[in-house]
Amino acid sequence: MTNLKSFLVFALEIVKKPGEVGAIAPSSKHLGKVISQNVQSNSNPLNVIEVGPGTGAFTKIIADKLKKEDRLDVIEYNPEFVKVLREKFKSYSNVFIHCESITDWKPDYKYDYMVSSLPFNVFEIDFVQKILSHYEDIMKPDGIISYFEYMLFPKIKKRMLSQDKKDNFIKLHKVLSDFRGKYQINKKRVFRNFPPANVYNLRIRAN
Repeated sequence: MTNLKSFLVFALEIVKKPGEVGAIAPSSKHLGKVISQNVQSNSNPLNVIEVGPGTGAFTKIIADKLKKEDRLDVIEYNPEFVKVLREKFKSYSNVFIHCESITDWKPDYKYDYMVSSLPFNVFEIDFVQKILSHYEDIMKPDGIISYFEYMLFPKIKKRMLSQDKKDNFIKLHKVLSDFRGKYQINKKRVFRNFPPANVYNLRIRAN
């Protein structure tokens, strides 16, 4: 499948389901390199998960880092994106595409690394709390989660909301801030992306 066809599918889904996609354009390779830099294959087979990949801007970057005995589970809710992903990665024997919500994904194994592209800013606070709790459950002790957020999006969106919605939005970001406060290793800025983004890297420690 060509990059142009992937882009057209992505653009159409933004128009049809802006609240679900939560993105303006496909992410850049530069953002992909930064958000996936913690994924490092070693002598032991790895379990890696990508959540909300869209049409796979990061998926190939991640998959190409892995050995054949490693496993990459790709969790995408949008069926149109899943069609694109299955076509793109049909030759990868260790990449598995799953069409479902991450909160319904309950494997009998845990993950060493996660790359998440879910648009937390467009979700309800209860759903975000459920997702973050599930992230904790499916990661191995010392597993690393990397996710990104557009740099200016929270400030811009907050100014556009009514007071009631603004209060809820502030509470949502308190939930995300508290989660980062528990686990964050570092934050990296990526300006070579549209829009520029912050990448947060977190290490999930056993309670």
